Amino acid sequence: MIQIKNVFGLVLSSIIIVAVLTGCAAVPPLNTSTGKPEAVINGVSIDAVFNAIAEEMLLSDYILKSRSETKNIALFTGKGQYSEGTIFMEVRVTYNLIDIPNGTRVMVSILEYDYPGTNREVLWRDHSRESYLAIHIQNILNNVKNKLQKNPASASQNISQNNPPT
Repeated sequence: MIQIKNVFGLVLSSIIIVAVLTGCAAVPPLNTSTGKPEAVINGVSIDAVFNAIAEEMLLSDYILKSRSETKNIALFTGKGQYSEGTIFMEVRVTYNLIDIPNGTRVMVSILEYDYPGTNREVLWRDHSRESYLAIHIQNILNNVKNKLQKNPASASQNISQNNPPT
């Protein structure tokens, strides 16, 4: 009986490994209107939402690459490197912050580029839907939403105290 369990366990493990390696074990889609990371954060300004997102992204080893003059688009990047230090890929996470009545709507796209900043730069993959990166970014948005909606005045005040105007 024990031998049959061991054989069954080995077969089941092999099937799971093959499914993961071949892509058959798909990441479930996000439960959002677009299938991409997004959130509506009530009672909070675009600036407060941006500051909270920036804090979370920096803690996740992303850097702020740019923010539009209108302050409604922010681009964060994360890089992958070879062991020699050569950059070979870059994940670009773009946050679109939309002013809505009594709050801010945030919609996100996640694109991965190979050989960024070179004449060989190419879009390799869109991670905005059904990817672990999309789930990670949605978790960041959920954390931001929970933090800001618990106490929006305090969160905005604390964030602005940590980031004095330049």
